[in-house]
Amino acid sequence: MRMKWMLTALIAMGFLATELAAPICAAAQGQVDVALSGLANYTSKSTGGGTIEVPTNGYGGGIDVRYMAKPLVGLNLGYTLNTMDITFSPTSIGCGNVCNLNLPPTTLHIKNNNLGFDYVASHKFSRLQAFAMAGVGFNITAAAASTYGVREVIRAAWNVGGGIDYGFSKHLGVRGQVRDYLMHPPNNSSLYNATGVFTSNIMPLGGIYYKF
Repeated sequence: MRMKWMLTALIAMGFLATELAAPICAAAQGQVDVALSGLANYTSKSTGGGTIEVPTNGYGGGIDVRYMAKPLVGLNLGYTLNTMDITFSPTSIGCGNVCNLNLPPTTLHIKNNNLGFDYVASHKFSRLQAFAMAGVGFNITAAAASTYGVREVIRAAWNVGGGIDYGFSKHLGVRGQVRDYLMHPPNNSSLYNATGVFTSNIMPLGGIYYKF
């Protein structure tokens, strides 16, 4: 239930940001756009604490609300959601005297949410506009109902990325980008310890944007 309320609040924030975008843009002589994208999520394997986590590739979508005050000064609020499976299994690496190699491998179906607040810098070449971004955020995961699943795990994340916009008109265009969320992977299984190491969540995204 808490997850549903959090997601509802995030979506409401996105709609509120779009409602406020036009007057903010006009007052500051800046540019505001909203983008919708499809995505793939490639999360790296991690090992530590007696646990091996092996995620499958995930697929989903995302929304961005971006404000560019000037080419090298901008802010981006982004939210992505995808689903994937993670298999947890035991290992003797890094578990000291608490190894339990008799644990059964466990595969859980995971909803993976990312919320990021990023600084954006961009440069325009005719209809093309390249951009780079970096910031911080949160990763919120929830396992599907299971005897060995943990409903919600929240992790802080470092975000980096970049991409290109191509404008068809003054207001409409397409956006392609790649992001990487660096964080400690979630321990969504109640049987296994967290690995305690950083992992990489690389997301190629592609979609459309609308400029106000």
